[in-house]
Amino acid sequence: MTPSRFVSLTREIDPALVGLDALAQGHRTPAFYWEEPDSQFMLAGFGRAWEHVSEPGRGRIASASVAAARLFSRMDQSGDGSAGPKLVGGFSFSALRDPAPPDGANRWDDFPAGSLVLPRLMLTRSSGQAWATAVAPAGPDAASDLRRALDTAVKGLEPFADESRPEPSHRPGPPDPNGEEAFRSLVKQAVAEVESGKLAKVVAARSAHVGGAADPWRILDALRRRYPSCVTYGVFRSDSVFLGASPELLVKVLSGRVTSSALAGTVARGGDELSDARLEDRLRHDPKELAEHQYVVQGLRKALHEIGVKLDAPQSLEIVKLANVQHLASAVSGRAPRGTGILDLLSAVHPTPAVAGLPRSAALEWLAANEGLDRGWYAGPVGFVDSSLEGSFRVALRCALLRGDRARLFAGAGIVAGSQPERELAETTAKLRAMLDALRAR
Repeated sequence: MTPSRFVSLTREIDPALVGLDALAQGHRTPAFYWEEPDSQFMLAGFGRAWEHVSEPGRGRIASASVAAARLFSRMDQSGDGSAGPKLVGGFSFSALRDPAPPDGANRWDDFPAGSLVLPRLMLTRSSGQAWATAVAPAGPDAASDLRRALDTAVKGLEPFADESRPEPSHRPGPPDPNGEEAFRSLVKQAVAEVESGKLAKVVAARSAHVGGAADPWRILDALRRRYPSCVTYGVFRSDSVFLGASPELLVKVLSGRVTSSALAGTVARGGDELSDARLEDRLRHDPKELAEHQYVVQGLRKALHEIGVKLDAPQSLEIVKLANVQHLASAVSGRAPRGTGILDLLSAVHPTPAVAGLPRSAALEWLAANEGLDRGWYAGPVGFVDSSLEGSFRVALRCALLRGDRARLFAGAGIVAGSQPERELAETTAKLRAMLDALRAR
């Protein structure tokens, strides 16, 4: 039976205790990890005091929004106000369960259509400070229980040492190439659908299997080092782990300010400064990539405007350079209407044209009928919401689903008029490399 009320206690702790190695020691799942290395922000949640599980359907995010508001309305918080309890988790890409992969490997059985977890213990680090937050059901002994929980948690952590993790006893093999021809065929079908006028854009995705996957904490460590401008995330559920390094902000709300990012249009990195600059110039002036990007900008602005966000003027186009690829990017920002929380905004904007297509409903129908891929949480929202119903969610990209020593990797490419199967295959291969490099990291 779910408790009627909860209490939480937050205490400032030594920042040296809140590092990836410290967090990896001895905590039970479900667990959640989130780090923004460039922003010096990290949070991790352990245990489960409460969870909302969404049923499949279009209302999976909206139902979570209602549940989150109800939960925080019956929670008493005490301690340091700089940090506090949060709900952590994510949602599937699709409103409906996608078809399972033919071989049944690395299925999403441990991941429901949506999950928001209130951890029993949460550790937060921001700009050189750190806090521990414990949550428990309300009761006569709750205050002493929380103090004991924090004492035990802090004593169980070890100072973070910035050292290489031990070498794995095996190395991951190459990705299974069997899906490449099927992806080429899917792109051809998508181009025909766009050229017929039924779609303006559709995002086709593929997956690849890799054997011999390493310790998930080791993979997270490799991702955070290699992609410091991205958010490194990990969701641990039962026997599976979903993790990655997302470059794409879906929506963030802080003090009523809304920010999002249109990230679409991709080219590889060059081997030296000159070739990299040439590839960037090609990206900036490629009509196909510019058109794909503009669809995402327009789609985001339209969705936010329709829910009442007072939008800022359009911002200039930028280039986001990652270790393996570079993207066209445009920030979208504004002010949320009073009473509108981050989950309400999330429900309005997901899925964006960057991961689905335009028109959205037609693109989703086409993908359901033709893609034949169980996306699960790939390209869905992952993030957190606080007691003010604000927070941050990223698009779950550059990711893998781990189960045992097997990893299932995902990548997609936006298909518009003029898209070429070989070029789109090369783009997804470059995106898969982010996770492949992390799996093989020394």
